[in-house]
Amino acid sequence: MHNLPQSVAERQSRSEAGPQARRVMAEFQTAGFGLSPAAFPDFPQHERGFTLIELMISMVVLSGVLFGVYSVFASGTETYVLGVVKSDLERKATRVVEQIANSLSVSGRDSAFPRIAPPLSAAGVILQKSEGFADGAMKWGPVVLLVADYDIDETDDGKDNDGDGFIDEMIIVRRENPGEDNETLTVLTRGVSEYLEGERANGVDDNGNGLVDERGLSISVIGDVWTIRLTLVGKDARGRMIYYTAESSVTPRN
Repeated sequence: MHNLPQSVAERQSRSEAGPQARRVMAEFQTAGFGLSPAAFPDFPQHERGFTLIELMISMVVLSGVLFGVYSVFASGTETYVLGVVKSDLERKATRVVEQIANSLSVSGRDSAFPRIAPPLSAAGVILQKSEGFADGAMKWGPVVLLVADYDIDETDDGKDNDGDGFIDEMIIVRRENPGEDNETLTVLTRGVSEYLEGERANGVDDNGNGLVDERGLSISVIGDVWTIRLTLVGKDARGRMIYYTAESSVTPRN
């Protein structure tokens, strides 16, 4: 080493030791030993490491941001699932109500029963389709029963017997030639609520539609006008019950 003045040599030695000192200081600061840049005169202020408190604050802020992102994502997912469930219930309920209404519209006025007027209603209807005249007389098709019945493995006991998360749920069945050897049975839809939306078995018109204790499939008659109501039930992303009710009115044309 050249013979330099002591003050210059000291400065050079201090400068050469700077990087190592900076690394040591950064490790101590990260570990939270509280060393400050003042302990190392040649450590530039902008090269300081993070203190434990700064790291904790950063983690809290990051957690808040991540929680906000998750909340928005979860909310969007729930909204999407709710929309899908409601759309599916609406589609199924509307389709079945239209099927029953169409069957009634082509039946005879005197061949569809029971004719029950509000505040009471029936959970089904028996009818025959008019197929025109033959030999001067009206020709009728097979007898058809459209009715709400309890789903397989489900009974009217206030319990979830089949373990699907629904209590006393029903199905809509179409029975052609009921009780005969050539009887056929078709399930039109499942997931029918035991009672119409907003209704309970208490002898009161709970949902304000003029009917008392009406079932999930409710058919009532005023004059020649038949009104069909149907409530289906499903679940949202949190397992909460979602209901949809479809309604239609029709007059038999024969």
